Amino acid sequence: MVYWERSPRRQFVDVSPSGSFFFLEFGTSILQQALFVTIGFAVVSVFFETVIGFGQAYVLDQAFRGRHWVRVATIPPWAVPVVIQGVVVFLLFQPEVGFGTELGRWLGIFGPNPLADSQDAFVIVLVADIWKSAAFMTFLILAGLQSIDRSLYDVARAAGASPCQRFLALVFPALLVAMLFRTMDTMRVYGLIESSVASNRQPKSVNSRGC
Repeated sequence: MVYWERSPRRQFVDVSPSGSFFFLEFGTSILQQALFVTIGFAVVSVFFETVIGFGQAYVLDQAFRGRHWVRVATIPPWAVPVVIQGVVVFLLFQPEVGFGTELGRWLGIFGPNPLADSQDAFVIVLVADIWKSAAFMTFLILAGLQSIDRSLYDVARAAGASPCQRFLALVFPALLVAMLFRTMDTMRVYGLIESSVASNRQPKSVNSRGC
Protein backbone atom coordinates (compact mmCIF):
# COMPACT_ATOMS: atom_id res chain seq x y z
CA MET A 1 0.00 0.00 0.00
CA VAL A 2 1.34 3.41 -0.93
CA TYR A 3 0.55 6.76 0.57
CA TRP A 4 1.97 10.18 -0.17
CA GLU A 5 3.70 12.64 2.11
CA ARG A 6 4.86 16.20 1.48
CA SER A 7 8.32 14.95 0.68
CA PRO A 8 8.84 13.76 -2.90
CA ARG A 9 9.83 10.32 -1.66
CA ARG A 10 7.17 7.64 -1.48
CA GLN A 11 6.83 5.49 1.60
CA PHE A 12 5.74 1.90 1.27
CA VAL A 13 3.90 0.37 4.18
CA ASP A 14 4.13 -3.37 4.63
CA VAL A 15 0.66 -4.58 5.63
CA SER A 16 1.20 -8.22 4.76
CA PRO A 17 0.49 -10.43 7.79
CA SER A 18 2.61 -13.39 8.73
CA GLY A 19 1.74 -16.95 9.64
CA SER A 20 -1.22 -19.00 8.47
CA PHE A 21 -4.98 -18.85 8.86
CA PHE A 22 -6.77 -22.21 8.85
CA PHE A 23 -6.87 -23.28 5.18
CA LEU A 24 -5.08 -20.18 3.87
CA GLU A 25 -1.38 -19.46 3.83
CA PHE A 26 -0.55 -15.81 4.26
CA GLY A 27 2.03 -15.93 1.51
CA THR A 28 -0.76 -15.41 -1.01
CA SER A 29 -1.80 -12.01 -2.29
CA ILE A 30 -3.59 -9.72 0.13
CA LEU A 31 -6.64 -9.56 -2.17
CA GLN A 32 -6.99 -13.33 -2.34
CA GLN A 33 -6.52 -13.62 1.41
CA ALA A 34 -9.13 -10.94 2.14
CA LEU A 35 -11.58 -12.53 -0.31
CA PHE A 36 -11.35 -16.00 1.22
CA VAL A 37 -11.56 -14.73 4.80
CA THR A 38 -14.56 -12.50 4.00
CA ILE A 39 -16.43 -15.31 2.25
CA GLY A 40 -15.65 -17.74 5.06
CA PHE A 41 -16.79 -15.20 7.64
CA ALA A 42 -20.04 -14.56 5.77
CA VAL A 43 -20.87 -18.25 5.27
CA VAL A 44 -20.27 -19.26 8.89
CA SER A 45 -21.93 -16.16 10.32
CA VAL A 46 -25.07 -16.37 8.17
CA PHE A 47 -25.41 -20.11 8.86
CA PHE A 48 -25.46 -19.73 12.63
CA GLU A 49 -27.55 -16.56 12.49
CA THR A 50 -30.13 -18.39 10.37
CA VAL A 51 -30.27 -21.38 12.72
CA ILE A 52 -30.58 -19.20 15.83
CA GLY A 53 -32.91 -16.73 14.14
CA PHE A 54 -35.22 -19.45 12.84
CA GLY A 55 -35.43 -21.06 16.27
CA GLN A 56 -36.34 -17.77 17.91
CA ALA A 57 -38.73 -16.79 15.11
CA TYR A 58 -40.51 -20.14 15.31
CA VAL A 59 -41.11 -19.63 19.03
CA LEU A 60 -42.22 -16.01 18.58
CA ASP A 61 -44.60 -17.06 15.81
CA GLN A 62 -46.58 -19.18 18.26
CA ALA A 63 -49.45 -17.77 20.28
CA PHE A 64 -48.60 -17.63 23.98
CA ARG A 65 -49.03 -15.22 26.83
CA GLY A 66 -46.37 -12.51 27.01
CA ARG A 67 -45.24 -12.99 23.42
CA HIS A 68 -44.91 -9.24 22.85
CA TRP A 69 -42.58 -8.87 25.83
CA VAL A 70 -40.42 -11.72 24.54
CA ARG A 71 -40.18 -9.98 21.18
CA VAL A 72 -39.08 -6.77 22.87
CA ALA A 73 -36.44 -8.68 24.84
CA THR A 74 -34.99 -9.99 21.56
CA ILE A 75 -34.25 -6.51 20.17
CA PRO A 76 -31.43 -5.17 22.47
CA PRO A 77 -28.47 -7.00 20.84
CA TRP A 78 -29.34 -5.49 17.45
CA ALA A 79 -29.90 -2.05 19.01
CA VAL A 80 -26.32 -1.84 20.31
CA PRO A 81 -24.24 0.45 18.03
CA VAL A 82 -21.41 -1.31 16.22
CA VAL A 83 -18.71 0.97 17.64
CA ILE A 84 -19.87 0.40 21.21
CA GLN A 85 -19.99 -3.33 20.59
CA GLY A 86 -16.47 -3.26 19.17
CA VAL A 87 -15.09 -1.29 22.13
CA VAL A 88 -16.72 -3.73 24.56
CA VAL A 89 -15.16 -6.66 22.70
CA PHE A 90 -11.80 -4.87 22.67
CA LEU A 91 -11.87 -4.28 26.43
CA LEU A 92 -13.25 -7.73 27.16
CA PHE A 93 -10.26 -9.45 25.57
CA GLN A 94 -7.46 -7.16 26.70
CA PRO A 95 -4.86 -9.17 28.67
CA GLU A 96 -4.65 -6.66 31.52
CA VAL A 97 -8.28 -5.49 31.62
CA GLY A 98 -10.92 -7.96 30.47
CA PHE A 99 -11.79 -11.36 31.82
CA GLY A 100 -12.45 -12.80 28.35
CA THR A 101 -8.76 -13.53 27.81
CA GLU A 102 -8.41 -15.35 31.12
CA LEU A 103 -11.57 -17.33 30.47
CA GLY A 104 -10.37 -18.27 26.99
CA ARG A 105 -6.98 -19.37 28.29
CA TRP A 106 -8.62 -21.35 31.07
CA LEU A 107 -10.76 -23.15 28.49
CA GLY A 108 -7.70 -23.64 26.30
CA ILE A 109 -9.14 -21.94 23.22
CA PHE A 110 -7.28 -18.60 23.21
CA GLY A 111 -3.72 -17.42 23.59
CA PRO A 112 -2.41 -14.69 25.91
CA ASN A 113 -3.48 -11.88 23.54
CA PRO A 114 -6.33 -13.22 21.38
CA LEU A 115 -7.10 -10.00 19.50
CA ALA A 116 -3.50 -9.93 18.22
CA ASP A 117 -3.80 -13.47 16.87
CA SER A 118 -5.50 -13.90 13.49
CA GLN A 119 -7.35 -17.11 14.29
CA ASP A 120 -8.46 -16.06 17.77
CA ALA A 121 -9.56 -12.63 16.55
CA PHE A 122 -11.55 -14.23 13.72
CA VAL A 123 -13.47 -16.39 16.18
CA ILE A 124 -14.09 -13.49 18.57
CA VAL A 125 -15.40 -11.16 15.85
CA LEU A 126 -17.48 -14.00 14.40
CA VAL A 127 -19.18 -14.72 17.73
CA ALA A 128 -19.76 -11.01 18.35
CA ASP A 129 -21.34 -10.59 14.93
CA ILE A 130 -23.59 -13.63 15.41
CA TRP A 131 -24.69 -12.37 18.83
CA LYS A 132 -25.71 -9.00 17.39
CA SER A 133 -27.19 -10.03 14.04
CA ALA A 134 -29.11 -13.13 15.15
CA ALA A 135 -31.77 -10.80 16.56
CA PHE A 136 -32.10 -9.08 13.20
CA MET A 137 -32.41 -12.43 11.44
CA THR A 138 -35.08 -13.41 13.95
CA PHE A 139 -37.36 -10.57 12.89
CA LEU A 140 -36.60 -11.03 9.19
CA ILE A 141 -37.57 -14.70 9.39
CA LEU A 142 -40.53 -13.91 11.66
CA ALA A 143 -41.86 -11.47 9.06
CA GLY A 144 -41.53 -14.18 6.43
CA LEU A 145 -43.32 -16.77 8.58
CA GLN A 146 -46.19 -14.42 9.33
CA SER A 147 -46.61 -13.64 5.64
CA ILE A 148 -47.50 -17.29 4.96
CA ASP A 149 -51.21 -18.00 4.85
CA ARG A 150 -52.02 -20.46 7.65
CA SER A 151 -54.47 -22.30 5.43
CA LEU A 152 -51.61 -23.38 3.19
CA TYR A 153 -50.30 -25.60 5.97
CA ASP A 154 -53.67 -27.35 6.19
CA VAL A 155 -53.88 -27.72 2.41
CA ALA A 156 -50.38 -29.19 2.23
CA ARG A 157 -51.13 -31.54 5.13
CA ALA A 158 -54.38 -32.67 3.47
CA ALA A 159 -52.51 -33.27 0.21
CA GLY A 160 -50.23 -35.71 2.03
CA ALA A 161 -47.10 -33.55 2.11
CA SER A 162 -44.54 -34.63 4.68
CA PRO A 163 -43.20 -32.14 7.27
CA CYS A 164 -40.00 -31.85 5.23
CA GLN A 165 -41.94 -31.13 2.05
CA ARG A 166 -44.08 -28.52 3.82
CA PHE A 167 -40.94 -26.87 5.15
CA LEU A 168 -39.24 -26.76 1.74
CA ALA A 169 -42.36 -25.53 -0.06
CA LEU A 170 -43.66 -22.98 2.43
CA VAL A 171 -41.00 -21.96 4.94
CA PHE A 172 -37.71 -22.28 3.09
CA PRO A 173 -38.49 -19.52 0.53
CA ALA A 174 -38.92 -17.09 3.44
CA LEU A 175 -35.57 -18.20 4.83
CA LEU A 176 -33.86 -17.65 1.48
CA VAL A 177 -34.90 -14.00 1.37
CA ALA A 178 -33.55 -13.39 4.87
CA MET A 179 -30.32 -15.30 4.13
CA LEU A 180 -29.73 -13.36 0.91
CA PHE A 181 -30.25 -10.00 2.59
CA ARG A 182 -28.07 -10.92 5.56
CA THR A 183 -25.29 -12.35 3.34
CA MET A 184 -24.98 -9.08 1.45
CA ASP A 185 -24.88 -7.19 4.75
CA THR A 186 -22.27 -9.54 6.25
CA MET A 187 -19.97 -9.14 3.25
CA ARG A 188 -19.75 -5.44 4.16
CA VAL A 189 -18.58 -6.06 7.73
CA TYR A 190 -15.98 -3.49 8.72
CA GLY A 191 -17.01 -1.41 11.73
CA LEU A 192 -16.87 -4.28 14.21
CA ILE A 193 -13.43 -5.37 13.02
CA GLU A 194 -12.06 -1.83 12.95
CA SER A 195 -13.30 -0.95 16.44
CA SER A 196 -12.31 -4.21 18.15
CA VAL A 197 -9.28 -5.70 16.39
CA ALA A 198 -7.62 -3.01 14.27
CA SER A 199 -5.95 -1.29 17.22
CA ASN A 200 -3.97 -4.47 17.86
CA ARG A 201 -2.52 -4.35 14.34
CA GLN A 202 0.44 -2.05 13.87
CA PRO A 203 1.78 -2.29 10.33
CA LYS A 204 5.49 -2.01 9.82
CA SER A 205 6.63 0.89 7.65
CA VAL A 206 9.57 0.46 5.33
CA ASN A 207 11.18 3.40 3.55
CA SER A 208 12.11 2.59 -0.01
CA ARG A 209 14.59 4.94 -1.65
CA GLY A 210 14.71 5.49 -5.32
CA CYS A 211 10.98 4.70 -5.79
